Amino acid sequence: MPVVNEVAISRVAFAELRRLVEAEVSGGDPAKVADATLRPYGAENQWNPNAVDVYELLLDQGLIRGRKAAGAFLFAGVSQHGISFVADYDEEEMLRKRALWSDRRFQLYLSLVTLVLSAFAGWVAGHF
Repeated sequence: MPVVNEVAISRVAFAELRRLVEAEVSGGDPAKVADATLRPYGAENQWNPNAVDVYELLLDQGLIRGRKAAGAFLFAGVSQHGISFVADYDEEEMLRKRALWSDRRFQLYLSLVTLVLSAFAGWVAGHF
């Protein structure tokens, strides 16, 4: 579950937010992305209830703008908080991966030093 600045959303909600933010940042139309998710059947009055729930969650967290309507959701745009949420999450992931690789490098170095010292100790023991 992605958590940034003590705001937690589900992975499904985060994936949708990322799609919206990418459309916003790249100069695309996030409203078209939202419409394709909210109304995948193409009909004006058929809303995907699961997608409506996701958008309501994003709205409640302040990550998007819009309003709830009887069984529907009227998307108005991505908030700056939503754009920052995705950017902050990406930065935290990069730092986490960097720390993980740093730890792995240390473990590899330690293993190599142990191997060399063990080989040297075996060689010395074999000659005496």
